[in-house]
Amino acid sequence: MAKTQIKFCRKCGEYTNHTYIGKFREPEDHAFNCFATMMTLGMYQISKRIMDDSPKCFECTNCGHILKDEYKGDPF
Repeated sequence: MAKTQIKFCRKCGEYTNHTYIGKFREPEDHAFNCFATMMTLGMYQISKRIMDDSPKCFECTNCGHILKDEYKGDPF
């Protein structure tokens, strides 16, 4: 079951249902990932997953606009 939330869509100009489609992923260098994983005995992959701060992506159910939900950090 897909996660849905009501969010403001900039393209539609109103509040609509948005479906969670996953985290935003940037292209990575495969050779560097392999080399770093071998040199650190796998600790690179573990730390990469723990420290992942990629924004969550939501898709508007009306128009299909993709919204990246940025984490603003602790307000205090």
